[in-house]
Amino acid sequence: EREPSTEGVVIIETEPEPGATVTIAGDNYGVTPVTIRNLAAGQYYAILNMYGFKRETRSFSVPEEGEVRITVPMDRIVGYLTVETTPPGARVRLNSGTELGTTPIVKAPVPVGEYTYEIRHDNYVTVNGNIGIQADYSYTRAHELQPLRGWLQIFSRPSRAQIYINDLVQQEVT
Repeated sequence: EREPSTEGVVIIETEPEPGATVTIAGDNYGVTPVTIRNLAAGQYYAILNMYGFKRETRSFSVPEEGEVRITVPMDRIVGYLTVETTPPGARVRLNSGTELGTTPIVKAPVPVGEYTYEIRHDNYVTVNGNIGIQADYSYTRAHELQPLRGWLQIFSRPSRAQIYINDLVQQEVT
C-alpha cells in the first residue's frame, strides 16, 4: 500500500498569456505554467518576469501536502496614442489588423513595441505610417486626409453646352 504524499505542489500560471519566468529565492523554476514540487513547506515569494509586461511579485505558502494553484494577472507595459484626423471618423488599425478605433482617438493604451498604422476614411486616400511605443509615453499623430480624386465626363447634343456643378457655372463646355 502506498503512503500518502508528504510533498506540497505549487502550480503557477499567468494571464492573459503564459510565458513568464518564475524566480523563487533566487532560483529559476522555468516559465509559466510551471509545476513546482521540490520546495519545503513554508512561505515564499515568487517574482514573475515577461517581456512587455510589468514584473509581478506574489507571496504564497507551500503546504506539507496537497496542491496550491496560483494564477497571477500580468499587466502589459503600455504607452498612449492619440490619433486625430481632418475630417474625423477615420478607422485606425495597427499592424494590419488590430482595430484601435475611430478618430478622434485620445490616449488609447498600446502595448510597448514597434507598429505600422493605417488610417482609412471613405472617399479619402489611405494613410500609412510607423510608430514606436515606449512605456508610459504619450504620442500624437495628426493627419489631414486628402480626398480621393474623381472625374466626371459629360457629353451633350448639341455640343458646347454650359456645365453647372452645385449651381456654379464651370469654365468647361461639352
